[in-house]
This record gives sequence, C-alpha cells and structure tokens, in this order.
Amino acid sequence: MFEDLKKFYSRIITLTFAAAVTDFEMDYVGERIWVDSATADFSLKLNDRTKSAFPMKAKKEIIEPYSRFYITTTGANTLVLHVSDPAEIQFGGNEVNVDTIEAVEKTATAVAANGTVGVAAAVLIAANTGRKSLTIQAIGGTIYLGPANTVTVANGFRVQAGEAVTEKNYTGAIYAIAGGAGIDVRYWENG
Repeated sequence: MFEDLKKFYSRIITLTFAAAVTDFEMDYVGERIWVDSATADFSLKLNDRTKSAFPMKAKKEIIEPYSRFYITTTGANTLVLHVSDPAEIQFGGNEVNVDTIEAVEKTATAVAANGTVGVAAAVLIAANTGRKSLTIQAIGGTIYLGPANTVTVANGFRVQAGEAVTEKNYTGAIYAIAGGAGIDVRYWENG
C-alpha cells in the first residue's frame, strides 16, 4: 500500500526515544505523516500542544495541514515517519508552497517596550488575543518566565542575561520573576 502513497512523501524522519517523552516538538511544515514503523504506540498533536492528540501506530497515516507537530510516547520508542514537504502540498490539484503563503501575511502592529523584573512574580506582558509572536530578552540578569503568577525561580523558563526567547501564537499573559530586584528586560510583540 505504501508504494502507492510514496509519491506524497519526500522525507523520512527516524526518531529514537530512550524513555517516555511528552510533546517532543518537530518544527516541520507539511500535510501528511505516515508511520512506517513504531516499536510502540504513541500520540501526535498537530500545530498546537494544547490540542487533542491523535493515537498513532505503525502503518497509520494522518492527512491534515500542520506547521509543526508534537510526539508523546509512554516509554522507549523508535519511530520512522514519512512526511511531505511544503512544496508538495496540493489543494484542489494546484501546487502551493506554504512558505510563500506565510510570507504574504503582514503584521498589523508591533510594540517594543522594556520592563523591570523583581523577586515577586508579576505580569511582564499582558494577554493579547491579536499577538502573532513575542520576543523577550533579559538584559540585566537572569529571569524566569511562566504563564501564571505562580512562576518561581524553580519552575519558570530560564532566560539568562543577553539571551532572547521567541514564542509564536501564544496570546496569554507572560509572568516573570528574578532572583534579584530590578532586572531590566526588553520585549518585542507583533500583533
């Protein structure tokens, strides 16, 4: 059967997990994923790790456009996946390059600002349903980021002085905390 489908797939991805993994991100654009082999069943989420997962196993195919996908497996697993390239995605028989479509989209607004992070968790950047991407750079020291005011230096996402992180498609508030007072932060928000 796969010989008939081979024309839709141009890449083979082999992944080996030594232990359980949750939401392993593959930043890959396509329309089809075919599981050639899997040593154990696993689940797959398309585009957003908060969406429902598809149960997957060997010889199963999923046909749905995606810009990235996430793999969760409950134990050791070796996967061989066949995926389509963006240039090979077809809609109504016409070839479409997804990268070109995304480049046509324009950003309506951009905001650059700075803030100060201290020893108490606080909102660094307010929620914005129109946000398309957000870049945060720690200037004065290490900061820790999270989606709620429960973020701490122990559980937050660490951004060291001079480093920057970019998040696409997250529209919720960003909370921050630091190990010391008055840590300077810069951010750029596209919406």
